[in-house]
Amino acid sequence: MMPSSRTRESQQFLVIGIQYYLTGRQATLCGLMPVSGNLVHHAIEMILKAGLLERFDSAELKKDFHHRLPKIWSQFKNLAADSSLGQFDELITEIHKWAEIRYPYFPRGKALAMTAEILRFPRTIVQPDDDLYTINLEAVDEFMKVLMNVLQVNPEFLKTVMLRQESRDLYERENRHKIWP
Repeated sequence: MMPSSRTRESQQFLVIGIQYYLTGRQATLCGLMPVSGNLVHHAIEMILKAGLLERFDSAELKKDFHHRLPKIWSQFKNLAADSSLGQFDELITEIHKWAEIRYPYFPRGKALAMTAEILRFPRTIVQPDDDLYTINLEAVDEFMKVLMNVLQVNPEFLKTVMLRQESRDLYERENRHKIWP
């Protein structure tokens, strides 16, 4: 989808997105809710926008897309022209719920259930009135691996973003979908 000669701006979006992703992974592994969900939302948003910079400028991204992950995702899938990306639609819907939860007053008048899952497994039953917010790290890791492939990101580039060994160790911890072998 993206040529190897990225614009400086799209590369900056990508680097920031990867940093959000690593921080969101750590927060998820530590059970830091709701911050982990919001960080993962920002990670996906920034990385998708890195791909959209092929067609839009950053002012258009801000004006037309804001933090609306479903809209960003829809446009990204159209640009990528890869029908297999549809398998992640449900993940995008789930992650998008975390967009506004960073505010202390959100949501009002609802019971709230938050879960951080490291691996995929059947979900527990929640009361019908509850609003369930879930981060499944395995699903996010798989999605990130696919995104890096679609965006033609060299695994060696990712290692340069993860300057310290601690960052690489964090990326590899409990990750069944690593980008590098």
